[in-house]
Amino acid sequence: MRRRQLIVLAGVALGLLAAALTDSVALIWVGLAAGALADQLATPPAPADGPRIAHQTATGVTDYVPGWLVWVAVAAAGCAPLLALAWSLAPRGPVPPQGADTPGAQVAWLVAVAAGGLVASLLLALFLVRRRQRAASATDLAADDVFRAQAVRDALHLTAALSAAAVFGLSTALQDYDITGVARHLGGWAPPVLLVAVAVVGTVHELTGGPRHWRRLHQIRQPA
Repeated sequence: MRRRQLIVLAGVALGLLAAALTDSVALIWVGLAAGALADQLATPPAPADGPRIAHQTATGVTDYVPGWLVWVAVAAAGCAPLLALAWSLAPRGPVPPQGADTPGAQVAWLVAVAAGGLVASLLLALFLVRRRQRAASATDLAADDVFRAQAVRDALHLTAALSAAAVFGLSTALQDYDITGVARHLGGWAPPVLLVAVAVVGTVHELTGGPRHWRRLHQIRQPA
């Protein structure tokens, strides 16, 4: 546990440094996900020919985090293309001399960032789940599940952070001088609504026992 704390904190520290250099707070959570992956890679897998205990059936991402949390991550990434669509369809008036329209390439790039974050996050979670356990007893397996569940949860921070960064960028685009109507109000409300939603999701996850979701593995799939 001490090793995991040090590696994850190192990842967060690198994320803080990158955030300070680029003015992108999302990189802090990227560092957190990178630290979780580094911790798992630092633990050697079980030898192929050594004694090992495992679950009776294959495990999936939703064995370690609630399924609704995965769908929330997908929904967060989905906010980016919806805001981009609102930007492209928004009614526009004349652009004043001091104003400038956001380039379409920049909007497309922000959507790609959100999509890339979702794909990378899910692939990372799958890698963490499918990696062979280094467990020689039921106790070892339970301990491995604890750290694996934490790592999967940390991996989902990647899509949450990059989706938030994309939404903030797109909300700025929706504040272009020439954009009028509902789309402009949508751009103004998107960031605070997203921040409140993140706080609500985190609170519900804690109150519903999300960090202990992995225990279902041992209640249902404990080998005889």
